[in-house]
Amino acid sequence: MPPKKVLNYAFGRLMAAYKECCPYDPAGELSVTMFTSTNGTQYGSTVAFRAAVKDVAVKCNRWLDQYPAREFEQKLASIIGDVKDSGVSPTAASQKLLDFLTSFFEKLDQPGLWELVIGVTGIADGQRPFSVGPCDFQIMDSSRLHLWRQRMHSGRYDAPPGTPAFLDRVGMDRQLLGQWVASVRVHAADSAHAQAKARFRLEETLNVLRHEGFYSMRAHRCVRVGVGRLDHWDDSSFCIRIDGNWDVHMAGTGCWSGFTVHEAGLTQAWPAIRTLVEKELCARSELERRVMTALEWVGQSALAPLGPVRLVSLMTALEILVLCEHEALGKRSKLSSRVGRLVASVPRRAADAAVQADRLYIIRNRCLHDGMTQVDDADIELAHHLVDVVITALLTKEPYCASASLANVLALIEPSQGPGYEI
Repeated sequence: MPPKKVLNYAFGRLMAAYKECCPYDPAGELSVTMFTSTNGTQYGSTVAFRAAVKDVAVKCNRWLDQYPAREFEQKLASIIGDVKDSGVSPTAASQKLLDFLTSFFEKLDQPGLWELVIGVTGIADGQRPFSVGPCDFQIMDSSRLHLWRQRMHSGRYDAPPGTPAFLDRVGMDRQLLGQWVASVRVHAADSAHAQAKARFRLEETLNVLRHEGFYSMRAHRCVRVGVGRLDHWDDSSFCIRIDGNWDVHMAGTGCWSGFTVHEAGLTQAWPAIRTLVEKELCARSELERRVMTALEWVGQSALAPLGPVRLVSLMTALEILVLCEHEALGKRSKLSSRVGRLVASVPRRAADAAVQADRLYIIRNRCLHDGMTQVDDADIELAHHLVDVVITALLTKEPYCASASLANVLALIEPSQGPGYEI
């Protein structure tokens, strides 16, 4: 639940949107779009109306727990239309809107348990089933597909014995048969929330796998969501609420040879990263959140087909790991110095890390500002190595791994600067 100050702001902007809401006129201004209440009444959405609704979503984003912002905005518009339909006084209308906000976040605070199963591509055929973080990875065989068809028919996760299988005449569910799939369990308020949150947690996990298999991957065979088709059937999934309510989306086929997950890990920080990705977002420290954000950029680098994009993404990951928001001046020198000091605490490290980081940052600047289109593969691998070693230092080496924030780490490696780092 957002704090009272945030709720009050959101309520104020919701009331502003309510005052802007008027019946839709097809012959009116082009900037006014149409939305409907749950009763089907058409209302006009002005620029000011949409801005107010978006303000509510932006202000409350931190407490939405990955609930899709667009879905949230549509719900806000719909409830405004419903209140308009009711014809109540402004005082009663304000109470209805406040009650909606409160009940919506109460529902988020008391979510149900959902499971999303979705096709994943880029995992080697010989790989055994495995789990990382909140995700279980396995091949969808005929018995598992039959179980999901029973769930679809009954609308229940634990389908009663003897439940007939749902007959999909189009055959879209068969696109998952024989494919690698990820099963992700999340706590969510509804199916839209479950799918968005599960996909977010899955993408976090895939970024970890991309990091672990960085040297063996290239963009065309990087582990990713989908079953390897270049059409709408690629994005294949089942989503069901485990206590009964269900929703299903299906599609896809095809897979190519991918990397193999190593239990020991190819990255030095693999055990610590696996432990970190298992944590819920709210349980992570500021420093741990930085590491996961950096891994998002590592993941995007692994997906990128162009060398400059891969390098810039990796240098962005380094910036996230060692620079604070307010440090706009001297970024290059600060980054190279801090990387050098952190890398020095880790064995099997690159020599002259500070010098190498400085050189890579110059290449990064040329890619961004001079249109540099060719980057040596060795430089990309070195950039990833520096990210890996910095993460290893932050997560596994004393005293850095005991720090809750980057500010604490900087106070250790730059004590002459004294306190005062701000995140």
